[in-house]
Amino acid sequence: AEFAGKMIESGKLDLDLNYSLAKGMMKGENKVVLRQFKLGEKVPAPDAMSLPLDLAIALLRDVNGVIDLKLNVSGDVNDPDFSAGGIILKAFVNLITKAVAAPFKLLGAIIPGGDSGEFDAIDFRAGRADLAPPEQEKLAQLVTALVQRPALSLDIPSGFNAVSDRPALQEAKVDAEISRRLGENS
Repeated sequence: AEFAGKMIESGKLDLDLNYSLAKGMMKGENKVVLRQFKLGEKVPAPDAMSLPLDLAIALLRDVNGVIDLKLNVSGDVNDPDFSAGGIILKAFVNLITKAVAAPFKLLGAIIPGGDSGEFDAIDFRAGRADLAPPEQEKLAQLVTALVQRPALSLDIPSGFNAVSDRPALQEAKVDAEISRRLGENS
């Protein structure tokens, strides 16, 4: 509650922590698995971070309700400002920030055979509503990723690119008119 400004309503936490210390440098490998994790009601917490935790949880939770994270951390224990908890908190905040800042990159990285950058855009051919086969495959992979994350929904606004769509639509209209006139003369 102090960190998130919300209570934890339910869930199970499994940790596998592996830390080493060599020449004043700490390295930690944290495997964190949350099962059926659910945030509860908001609570007053003046030091709570303002993070979109609900979105992050929806992005990270799989179809079985499991969030499986690997948080690697490191730090110089000789640094007067060193704090193991602070380093772990920073890694956690970075993970959440990256997840919500680039959700399609995260979705691309979690599906087998996915490319972490391929969901940034689904490109339509100029002036057309149908997709080329590579774009159809990207869309199918996006559907797979969304099915694996049932708490997510995706709203897709329609779009128009005046630079590329207008000439293609004008050409299609001219071609249709020529075909219509040739058909009248047969």
